[in-house]
Amino acid sequence: MSEKAEKKSTNSRGELFVPALMAGFLGVYLFQTADAPRVAMVWPYIIIGFTSLLLMIVLFNNREKLLPSAGSKESRKHYKKPAILIALTIVYLTALPFAGFTLSSFIYLVSVLFFLGVHSVFQLILVPGIICAFLYLSLIKAMQISLPSIELFGISF
Repeated sequence: MSEKAEKKSTNSRGELFVPALMAGFLGVYLFQTADAPRVAMVWPYIIIGFTSLLLMIVLFNNREKLLPSAGSKESRKHYKKPAILIALTIVYLTALPFAGFTLSSFIYLVSVLFFLGVHSVFQLILVPGIICAFLYLSLIKAMQISLPSIELFGISF
């Protein structure tokens, strides 16, 4: 198999990630808003329809390439990185009530960047710091959105 064909095969598996993730989030959203009025649920149903259509198109276009032989090294290799990222996200969401939004987000961003190959200490501190500062100032201070916070040294994060 040529390198280009192998790369296309690898990328086609990644195409499933976004529609599947969207479908998962929408499922949780629908579960949490089950008591909402029917009028408020029109937009989520439209998104679910388009997401389902996108997922079916991706599955149909890549039906031969999507599933390598079960248990092969190739099949395990492609799911290891997304599984670790999903696990990091679950840990982040679990830590939010205990460590607060800003601190949890900073630690999450540092760990994800490190996992994805950023090893410069300057980048590992600067990029999450700027992102967290922007989110803190825009969401918590400017828009006054109530997010989980923790108080350290008399300062609310």
